[in-house]
Amino acid sequence: MHARARYPGRKGAFVAGLLAALTAFASPAAAETLRFACNPFPPHKIAESTDGREGFDIEILRAALPDDTVEISFYPWRRALALAEDGVVDGLCSCSHLPERDAAFAFSTEIGNASVGLFALKADPALPTSGEALTGLTVGAVAGYNLTSELVDAGAVPVEAPDDATAVAMLKAGRFSLLYGYRDTVRSVAGPHETLHYVELRPNPYYTCFSRKAGDATARAARFDQAFRRLQQDGAIQAIRARYGVGGS
Repeated sequence: MHARARYPGRKGAFVAGLLAALTAFASPAAAETLRFACNPFPPHKIAESTDGREGFDIEILRAALPDDTVEISFYPWRRALALAEDGVVDGLCSCSHLPERDAAFAFSTEIGNASVGLFALKADPALPTSGEALTGLTVGAVAGYNLTSELVDAGAVPVEAPDDATAVAMLKAGRFSLLYGYRDTVRSVAGPHETLHYVELRPNPYYTCFSRKAGDATARAARFDQAFRRLQQDGAIQAIRARYGVGGS
């Protein structure tokens, strides 16, 4: 008597198909080449480094996407934002969250918190300590950042500079007596021997931003977040920032 041949039948085929689907779902996402647009923003993002350091935000970006090839290109902020919104690049190294950006980007978990405030050439008890105190004052800011619109909303008269280094030069030349900017970036371009007085007006959380037009932005952000949390837990994020003299988690 011949043994009856055994075939999977409908039930067996269903189980085999289900196992295959679960295996595929559990498999890690295929590695990608991801292109990010960055604006020069030292020490977060350093376009022209003399010591090989890219900036701590870029180092964190690479560490949180270890299986992907991460390509970095530098542009002025407005150009970088436009490229990412249009899907020409896969995302921005970092950006602030604004409700109007939700349609264009999937935002990662918070990767940092940059202090924003006023710089002056010397300490003065009369310096504003809140945005409400800026009404009618002439204040410098870098064009393209959200800072200019914030000054307008506060009733100040903004004078725009093309970049942070120029803004510091304009402050020192007396073009304006107050500069509204990001603490670490202004201090970085001013140099270690420049003693500008600083008053914080607000913190500024920021994120890695994935373009919705360039691929599955939600999945990419989730993958980034998972790795970022692991890097936080093992102290890698703190170690990267410490190499730049910056604290935080």
